[in-house]
Amino acid sequence: MSHSRTFTPADQEDFAILSGDYNPMHLDPLIARRMLFGKPVVHGVHVVLWVLDTYLLGKGLAQTKSLKSLKATFTKPVGVGETATWVVHRETIDQVDFVVMVEGTPMIKIKSGWTLHPLAPEPTPLPSAQTSTTPPQPREQDELVDAKGELRLWLDTDHAHARFAALTQQLAPLQFAELLALTRLVGMECPGLNSVFSEFDITFAPHKDQTDAPTSNLSYTVAQYDERFNRVLMRIMAPMLSGNIRAFVRPPIHTQPSYAQILAYLKKISNLQVSSSKPFSNQRALVVGGSRGLGEVTAKLLAAGGADVRLTYHRGAQEAQRIIDDIHSGGGLAQHFALDVLQPDAAIAALLAAGWAPTHLYYLATPFIFDAISGTFSPRLFRQFCDYYVFGFLSLLNLLKPHGLRAVFYPSSVALDNIPANMGEYAAAKAAGEMLCAFVEQHSRDLHIYRPRLPRLATDQTASLLPVDNGDPLSVMFENLCHLSL
Repeated sequence: MSHSRTFTPADQEDFAILSGDYNPMHLDPLIARRMLFGKPVVHGVHVVLWVLDTYLLGKGLAQTKSLKSLKATFTKPVGVGETATWVVHRETIDQVDFVVMVEGTPMIKIKSGWTLHPLAPEPTPLPSAQTSTTPPQPREQDELVDAKGELRLWLDTDHAHARFAALTQQLAPLQFAELLALTRLVGMECPGLNSVFSEFDITFAPHKDQTDAPTSNLSYTVAQYDERFNRVLMRIMAPMLSGNIRAFVRPPIHTQPSYAQILAYLKKISNLQVSSSKPFSNQRALVVGGSRGLGEVTAKLLAAGGADVRLTYHRGAQEAQRIIDDIHSGGGLAQHFALDVLQPDAAIAALLAAGWAPTHLYYLATPFIFDAISGTFSPRLFRQFCDYYVFGFLSLLNLLKPHGLRAVFYPSSVALDNIPANMGEYAAAKAAGEMLCAFVEQHSRDLHIYRPRLPRLATDQTASLLPVDNGDPLSVMFENLCHLSL
């Protein structure tokens, strides 16, 4: 028995309203691309409820059993727009285990326990909607140690039934509200904004001391916070539920140095190493992918070093404008425009028609890097990387070479020297890009392509739940940009 579904942005918004979990990693594509997974991801509890609902629907069950326990382990998140498939891994009279997969890769493991005995009657009816919505807030480390609190339970029963018809017939409304509260707790309350749901393990049984309470709440207490791995263990209790939740505190969105900081850095460097504080003043520099990460650092360094900069963005128009405003505030020369490197013709034609042609191209466009499965090679992912690092790059070269392009910066990676188990597709595409650079340079007069293998540097892309050694992008990028400063 199995079932498949593709979760859409509309599904995400609908579940956020139902559950009260409005964490931007689920809802905002622009913010989510700068978070740990590089894309919006489906609420883990949403996937679990979908699995149980479609399983019950397929079995034709209606109030014949009660859910007595539920455990879900979230190994990898399901991305919005990806097709998830669940299969029954093990089934007995009182337990059903599921595995949720995307493209054959296990993402979530679910263990559900069932009993023929009905649960006790519910307490006072639940509120039908939450009273207020406040944005999720980040919690500092010292706030997580011994943190505790309560969430008021509520449920829009009509909305829940419309979304999960079979499951809402099977579960008591209070049970369903408690399940929804799990995602609200992690995504909005603790750890909150910078959270990753790892696991929940709960048992359903009414607590006599809470059954007659006039209001229903879910209480939580942080039992352990492991600073080494930014991992939180919470004990939870509600009128019909008790158990544990494990979550990680993910790194916050990484910010790069301001233009003022880069100006100060260049001033310091010029006093120590170089004769001019404007080493890039002879350049009309096109920075492709300049709205964040290494592209942002590159654009600011070039502008601070005297270059006339045009930076491009694909979706991050506001991010690009923020960078331009920052550069202008310090007296730099820069503008921005939208560019899809997979379809660059119209944007480049407009740039050239406006009378501006680059002497230097800095190619930093990239999809999300760490999307592979360790030890496997995905042709789909390899093609995606090649679209950016080979074909998109080649298209830009062909459009710009006839208009005075003299030098190109094409960053490669030390991943080619020692390929990580989860970066085979990335390394192969970068290797193809290096070969393309060598070929083009060999057959192009007066065009130099500098293609350094950069170390792992601190950006949104390289953020990790575990401690990693990320280098300083400012010093590394300046050292490499100087290769094209003559």
